[in-house]
Parts: sequence; structure tokens; C-alpha cells
Amino acid sequence: MHVNFLCHLYHAFNLPITQFHLPATEQAGHPAYNSLTLTTCHGTSTSHLQATTQHSSPHTLTTQTNLPQFTMSRTSLLSTAQIFINSYNTWSKSSILSFRAPNCIHQILPASTSQPPMNNEAYAAFLEDILPIFRDMHLTVHDTTIDEVERRVVMHVSSKALTVMGEYANEYIFSLWMTEDGKTVERVEEFADSKYSADYFGKLGELVAGMEAADNKGAGVGSLG
Repeated sequence: MHVNFLCHLYHAFNLPITQFHLPATEQAGHPAYNSLTLTTCHGTSTSHLQATTQHSSPHTLTTQTNLPQFTMSRTSLLSTAQIFINSYNTWSKSSILSFRAPNCIHQILPASTSQPPMNNEAYAAFLEDILPIFRDMHLTVHDTTIDEVERRVVMHVSSKALTVMGEYANEYIFSLWMTEDGKTVERVEEFADSKYSADYFGKLGELVAGMEAADNKGAGVGSLG
């Protein structure tokens, strides 16, 4: 079996390269190999590893490699993800920004929303605009997927809050990439129900505009009398 094929197979399923089977090729005068060089892939990089081998049977080649440890504890990743969600439930700018790395980027999707990627400063300004609109914001996590190798947590989340128009209830997929120590978030991709958002905020904008017009009329703003 071709080694490159094994490399891609093991990488596709995030499996450690520890053992594979080869047909017996050892014949008289042709001793078995005592060492083997494998090429394996980690993420987008490729590295060459020297592996010592030993025969556990005439048909089995067992490799022992000293692979670097790239994985992060599931518990650490899940804990940071939960802190991230809880920060929105407090609904304060300082709390929401507190567990983000200094270089954190927040991207709101889909691309049709035309929202540019935001660093912490830009996202703080974004929060200043939306925080006053909602009260009693609460996020609930329905499903979580954890990738220890990529240090990524993907969550299906719903939100409920109140505005001057009544209840707001949206749905999201949050993808979080953590720092190497797993304690802070360095990238956020927030995929919201953009149709619901557009419909809700369109109606909310009309309501607020009507309320402001009524206030101005009552105060006599713009009148000739």
C-alpha cells in the first residue's frame, strides 16, 4: 500500500499513524527493514518523521513515532466556549470582550450581510450600537462539536431577548478558534439567521422611526406655529 495514500487517509480521519499492515516481502538474503521514513501531514504543513519498526508478525509492520502533541484538552476548549457564551448573557461590553485574545477577529456571516471582519476595537464599536437595543439577552447552546487538533469549538446556539417591539429570537452557528493554551478565543465566525435578522430589524426600524416622528410632532419640532 502506498505510504502517501496512508498519510492522507490517516490525516482525513485525524488518526495517529501507529500501525499498518504490509504484505510479507522478506525473503532469504533480503532482511526486513529496521527503520522507515514516513511523510505525514499536520493541518496545512508536511513533516518527515523517522520511525523505528519491528515485526510483530511476518505480515505486520508496527511503527513507533515521537509525534509532537498538537491536541488541546476537550475540557479546556469546552470551558472556554461556555465562558464565551456566558459573556453574552451578561450583556456588557467588558464581559463580552474579556475572553478574547488581543488579535481576535470576529466575522459575521453569511457574506451577504456585508459585514467586514472586526478586530476587538471594531467589535467594541459594534457592541456599543447593539447593546442598547436589547435587554434580557440569553443564549442557549443546543449542540457542540469539539476539534482538539484545530482547537475549534462549533456550537448551535439560539438567543432570546426583548426590544421595544417585543421578543427577539434568533439562531446561530458559532465557530470558535482558541489560542494555544485554550484559555482565550482568537477567531469567531458567527453565522446568524440573516433572513430573520433582516425582517426583524426592518420592522424595528419602522417602529422606532414612527415613535420618533410622534415624539417630534408632540414637541412641535418642525412646525411653523
